[in-house]
Amino acid sequence: MPSWAGICLLLGLARAEKEYLLDTSKQTTELSRSGWHFPDSSKWQDVTSYDENRDMIRALQACPRQKSEDSWVISPFIDTKGARNVELEIKYAIRSCAKMSGSFCREKFSILVNQSTSLDRPRIAPSTQDTTQWTLVDTVASTEDITVEQINIGPLFGNGIFIAFVNTGACMELSHVKVSYKYCPAVVADFAEFGRTHTGATAASIINQEGVCVENAIQNGDKPSYHCGSDGFWRLSSASCNCKSGYQGDDDGQKCLECPAGTYKSSPGRGQCQRCPRNSSSRPGSKDCTCESGHFRAGSAGPCLALPGPVENLRAQSLNSTNVLLSWKRPRIGDETVYRVLCSECAEESSCMPCINVDLPTGTIDRTEVELANLDRSKEYRFEVQSENAASESALEAGYTTKKIAVTLARTIPNRLVVKNLRLLSLAHDSADFLLFFEEHPAAEGRKRSKSS
Repeated sequence: MPSWAGICLLLGLARAEKEYLLDTSKQTTELSRSGWHFPDSSKWQDVTSYDENRDMIRALQACPRQKSEDSWVISPFIDTKGARNVELEIKYAIRSCAKMSGSFCREKFSILVNQSTSLDRPRIAPSTQDTTQWTLVDTVASTEDITVEQINIGPLFGNGIFIAFVNTGACMELSHVKVSYKYCPAVVADFAEFGRTHTGATAASIINQEGVCVENAIQNGDKPSYHCGSDGFWRLSSASCNCKSGYQGDDDGQKCLECPAGTYKSSPGRGQCQRCPRNSSSRPGSKDCTCESGHFRAGSAGPCLALPGPVENLRAQSLNSTNVLLSWKRPRIGDETVYRVLCSECAEESSCMPCINVDLPTGTIDRTEVELANLDRSKEYRFEVQSENAASESALEAGYTTKKIAVTLARTIPNRLVVKNLRLLSLAHDSADFLLFFEEHPAAEGRKRSKSS
């Protein structure tokens, strides 16, 4: 369905148009010179007359004084230009028989049409009921008042038509004859172009016209279509075109305009161009913006950020036998910096491996200190603080590395005990227990009781 803005647009553009194929109202020269045919038996006359404004016109007059054969006058060949229905407009007046002398008088005339595929004029018919070449369109009757009447002629199937006016005894004047057809004009609606379209053959006809997307627009789903009514008005649009990436629509749904420099539009649609995020720029017609040197995109559509440098003054402070407080200062450069704390434990004479039991913060943090718990004083630890921001991932893909600083916390309890002055003090005769005496090196003395196996 079109948007409300689109509906308002369509109503404004859905006007009807009419093209005239024949119009004698402006003709001042003899009608016979423009192709009107008066058979030898015709009582019609090509005369000079005047309209209601006293302007000179050419008119057709006939006023039989006695009963005779039908009197014919035939129009020139009218090229219908592919129309399937035409409108005949006639302006005429018939004199009342009550004001006529004589016994023979009629107050009507007939209109016939011949559909033709060539310019060859058809023969007149022996009567208006003969349908060999001619088809009766209407029999017109009226008072002597000047009358304007419109008559639809259709459906049409040939290249053109001849129209005949047959007088059967009326004293009358045809002031003008106009033949026209209605069409829905070429129009642009909702970024789709629809060509000039003829109306249908009948009053109930609706012609479905397919359109094409305007320049820099692409089709979205089904082909755009618009319905041309028999009255020449467009209605019921189902246009389905959107401006492509890098282009935005104007307010009237007519054109897709290039995004200006410094803006972008990442996907097709009805949306407008957006300003580039900070630290980025674009050329006209851009789908995205380019980060300035030293900056990287935060996600697919986020701002361009400078990567943070390493943290400063990283320190490890022992709180108790199992807890350590790590603290640091923020890096001097970088936008929207967060931190990731990494821990490795290093056994003697072996490589370091990730900490297993130490309580570490999950993911990243934005504060500059953290307490680590559940440490083992007999192990050596290496702590690293890695500075990151939302652009780090895209920077890594581009080959850049994140900045991190490490600090080592040495073990406070050695994993080997060196002793001196080891002596056996006692040994029970009826038990496997014995008592050893030793001195720790380099500090305190102590005693240890052990049970032999």
